[in-house]
Amino acid sequence: ELLPVCLEPTGMIAKAVGHSNEAFVHKLFNLLDLMFLAGLGSELIECLNSISASIPILTPAIQERILDSAARVLSKSLRNSNLHGPMRPVYPPTRFILQSLSAVRHFDFTGVDTQILCYFVQDAVVQFMDDANSEVRKEATLAGCRLLAAASVTDNTHGILSLDVSSILTKLCEIAVADLDGEIRITTLNGLDDVRFDGYLAQPDSLRNLFLCLYDERLSVKIK
Repeated sequence: ELLPVCLEPTGMIAKAVGHSNEAFVHKLFNLLDLMFLAGLGSELIECLNSISASIPILTPAIQERILDSAARVLSKSLRNSNLHGPMRPVYPPTRFILQSLSAVRHFDFTGVDTQILCYFVQDAVVQFMDDANSEVRKEATLAGCRLLAAASVTDNTHGILSLDVSSILTKLCEIAVADLDGEIRITTLNGLDDVRFDGYLAQPDSLRNLFLCLYDERLSVKIK
């Protein structure tokens, strides 16, 4: 297992060597799977951001591995509560949920197919936007905004977002208006403050929701 303490030097070496040394790039590619054994901690994501910036050819492989690793943690698994009882979702400990949500929002997924990103958000992120834990809801909302912004780059080729992207944005607009935690409402509005969402947010239904923010009890939400 590659210890987290080894990740920072790996990123620094990648930055120093760059993409010109094919043998080094090949060895680093073979090392990726080993790096993920340390989990989706902040040290790994920082290292992978350095590698991606210095050796762009490895970016698609890194994007795929981050999404796969996060999906294994976040996607719902089902089991019987008893022999004859109904199936119910079973989730990992909260710290692993937060770690995975944080990982996907701190890496750039621009270039990944829109359908892949939308499926990931629907299957692995949206469910946590209604979590009882406000910290989990906040991370899920931030992750959703970040991934949808990346999806919109390839999706919005004709100025119209797909139904998949639009439906998730509708959910985010509802959170900006109705979440019980004022911090999450302002966080969601900040996440939606992206030029890539302007076409959708300018639609009548979206504007109707966002105008409700003018009546929010928090001044920071009103002036956003």
